[in-house]
Amino acid sequence: KGRRIRNSVLAGTARDRIERSVKEALDYAVVYLQVFRSLGQIEERFDPALKFLTRNGPIVNADAGDEEVAQLGEMVLALFEDVDTLRLLIDLMDRKDAEVRMVGARLSPYSHIVGRDQGRVERVAVTEGLIDQLRQTDPDEIAAQLHSGDKRERARPAAEMITMTVLLGRLIKPTPIRKEIRLLKVNLIIEEFYRSTDDIDHARDQAQEFLRTRLKSLYPDLSREESEAMQEQGEMMLPAVEQKVVAERAAQGVTEKTTDMADGDGDGEDLSAEEKSMGVEIHRIPIRVAGRVRQGPQKIMPDPDDAERHVIAQRDPDTGELVPARRRGGKRYVIKAREGWALEKE
Repeated sequence: KGRRIRNSVLAGTARDRIERSVKEALDYAVVYLQVFRSLGQIEERFDPALKFLTRNGPIVNADAGDEEVAQLGEMVLALFEDVDTLRLLIDLMDRKDAEVRMVGARLSPYSHIVGRDQGRVERVAVTEGLIDQLRQTDPDEIAAQLHSGDKRERARPAAEMITMTVLLGRLIKPTPIRKEIRLLKVNLIIEEFYRSTDDIDHARDQAQEFLRTRLKSLYPDLSREESEAMQEQGEMMLPAVEQKVVAERAAQGVTEKTTDMADGDGDGEDLSAEEKSMGVEIHRIPIRVAGRVRQGPQKIMPDPDDAERHVIAQRDPDTGELVPARRRGGKRYVIKAREGWALEKE
């Protein structure tokens, strides 16, 4: 045995075998480190969408006929409630990020870890933590993991990067998830027709014309069958969108009337001395309601988190105290212009 070892060393076979193993390990680490750095080039504004993909990985990874496809409805409902994330997913689907275009085309370094024809992964192995790592973790730490003597430790970041690459690809390629995101984009476009005018009949005509004539230009790769199916589903959206927008306008009308009644003519009489001392004031501010700009009295106050800025205020229904009013979860900031106070551009 000792002779065989000695001979192999003398012959160079053991050395070659060691060098080959070392080279393979180095190549493995280098490739995945490149992928890690490249994924980190995706714009940070897309992080909520990337995290959404990881949270819903099994659904995104599902093909027609898979059990997980049945959960698409729940995912769609979640996106109806989170329009900001939906818009980011639409932008990813439309390849509005340079790095995502690289992923979609399976260019290097992604081509080294995912085959051009690989449409899914056998097991979804990614969490939101990967997105945080892309932003916060030093690549040297990832390199240390990839060089770990523990095989499972080495495999963990590699599996996450493979899964993330595939999930992004599924948002771009013909898959059930892409079909749903496309339909949601159509829904947003239809909503915009209704929000841009007070004439419901005109909005309906515009939406129907869009479905008949412009779907193909929006999605040139649609087959005839897909186009007909999407047009049919779009037609089914119209009544729901119309009902939603009409209900929102009715609610806004009630709210506006109530606000006007509460605020009177804007002379500030309903503000307590303490509120006035806190810097709360009442001013007429132009706000777009149901497609029209209307100017009504609004309470404004210094932002509790940043005294240099001002926000529209409303009374907390439970405490009666003035708090920042919110729209889609965000404060409504105002600035003082030449003509008076106005909403900051969102």
